[in-house]
Amino acid sequence: MAIDRRLLNWGIFFIALGAVPLLVQQGVVSHAVAGEAWKLWPLIIVGIGIGILLRRTPAAFAGGLVVAATFGLLLGGLLATGPNLSNISGCGNPNVQGAAVTSQGSGTFSGTGTARIQMNCGVLNVTTNPGDGWSFQGQDPQDGPAVLVQDPASLDISAPSRSDAFWNVNGDHNRSWQVSLPTDPSVGLTVGVNAGSGQIDLANAHLSSLDAEINAADVHLDLSSATVSDLRVSVNASSGHVSLPASSSTAGSISVNAGSLDLCLPPSSGLRIHSKSALSSTNLAMPGVWSGDTWTSDSFAGAANHIDLQLDANLASVNVNPAGGCR
Repeated sequence: MAIDRRLLNWGIFFIALGAVPLLVQQGVVSHAVAGEAWKLWPLIIVGIGIGILLRRTPAAFAGGLVVAATFGLLLGGLLATGPNLSNISGCGNPNVQGAAVTSQGSGTFSGTGTARIQMNCGVLNVTTNPGDGWSFQGQDPQDGPAVLVQDPASLDISAPSRSDAFWNVNGDHNRSWQVSLPTDPSVGLTVGVNAGSGQIDLANAHLSSLDAEINAADVHLDLSSATVSDLRVSVNASSGHVSLPASSSTAGSISVNAGSLDLCLPPSSGLRIHSKSALSSTNLAMPGVWSGDTWTSDSFAGAANHIDLQLDANLASVNVNPAGGCR
């Protein structure tokens, strides 16, 4: 059998590209190891050097094979685990210990309310508190304190439109916010984290809607004891970890682009996913069945709560009930 060397490199590339996600899904290679595949990039230079040294010999193709295999492993690791850019320019690190509080506020919702939190370059911690009161405390960099706008029915916390924190590579002046939201009123919540990290624990919250956008960040979102009617999560060049509700039926959409998302499903809930994916890896570590583009867990029909999600994944890794959990 004759091998067309013009196509040999492409064959090696696609074999490596598909092998890494497959080995991760089968448990042969861990997510941690696959996530380190990018460290193999010097092999590209090595392959180029081999090609130059052997360019006039029958083994000249060897350098191309090394380069093709390395590119395949790099992109395969990206498909299997997604990129982790949460510490871009140090944004995932909190402020210096003991930094002064530069912005704060508190108030109550008179009834059903809305809350919007928009963090840029920093660490966001959101918790809940019984009653109808909310509170906020922040340490901010030298470009200015958080912008806080409130009334009896709404709360808006955002970073100044201009931020020098992205250019502070030491991460010494990143934002650090602590927000406490009430559990009694029904709240429509919008959360955005751009470059940084977030720990969002919405225990016992009553959410009419939750819209979370994660960009170049690492965010843990715990909804396990919350009630959420409408859930929308967007993960872009980020790592997201979402514990789904155990005590309410939820519908919504999940979008993952060049990132990774872990979904943790409680035993009391059934899951149905309508998937639209391209160049992505989806690992559903629980019994279920595919019908066309829809996957339904075996527990869905008899579950106390139903979680119905539209999944749009592009160059992404999505894992349901990963071994390490979502916390």
